[in-house]
Amino acid sequence: MKFGLGLPGRDLDLFFKTAKDNGLTGLLVNQGLLGNMSLEVFKDRVTDAGLEIVQWGSWEFNPLRPTDGTVAVAEKKIRVAGRLGVPTVVMQPGSANPEHPFCSHPFNKTQDAMDRLIDVFSPLAKLAEDVGTCIAVEIPFATALGTFERCAAFVDAVGSSALKIQMDGANMITFDHYWETGAFLETGFPILKDKIAMAHAKDVVMQNGLHLHMDECPAGEGCLDYVTYLRLLEEALGPDGYLIIEHTPAEKVEAAVKHVRRCAEEAGL
Repeated sequence: MKFGLGLPGRDLDLFFKTAKDNGLTGLLVNQGLLGNMSLEVFKDRVTDAGLEIVQWGSWEFNPLRPTDGTVAVAEKKIRVAGRLGVPTVVMQPGSANPEHPFCSHPFNKTQDAMDRLIDVFSPLAKLAEDVGTCIAVEIPFATALGTFERCAAFVDAVGSSALKIQMDGANMITFDHYWETGAFLETGFPILKDKIAMAHAKDVVMQNGLHLHMDECPAGEGCLDYVTYLRLLEEALGPDGYLIIEHTPAEKVEAAVKHVRRCAEEAGL
């Protein structure tokens, strides 16, 4: 399996340095990193640094609350990925929550929500097919694709080779799974089978308190069973698949990378 990085912020030099210092070869790119550079100049800079763009970020678009403007942005990101030869464009699965597209809402669990996702993503998947990239839909548990079964049904319903799932094990962990994350992941991967495009690496930690509160955190600082996660990812994606460190401050990337590599060794990878 290959190892990549998505770094918060817009400091391109820091992004490149952090990736190279930690032996990470692929980049998850937010278009804000380009500044005033053209796409071609940006790609040349990535190539000259010995890196490759493996994922283009497109989080502005909430498919359960779409607008003409956000749909146009999603289409533009897909075309950019095709133009640059980037294999995936990561998008969110959507929520009816008006305040945050990754947060819970009762409509998210309905069949109407699933039908709406299929209607919205089907033409986008066709566009991705036409330009030669793949939409990777990320899967937080509180959204419309909050279970592995719904993820698989969604991909099957769209029926395009240019739409798959962006696996993020930490995003799917709830209180019910917190102490047995490995067993939970073991149930999910067979359901998704060949429907995973790429994967993200971060973690989730439960805070001590009088009511439930869980936060995401860098890999190795939470509960996720990375030995099991990596073994399952290797089976699903093969040696050329990418696992991308994300939502991790630059100063914590080294520790996260070391944790993942230790777990990979333990998993026999």
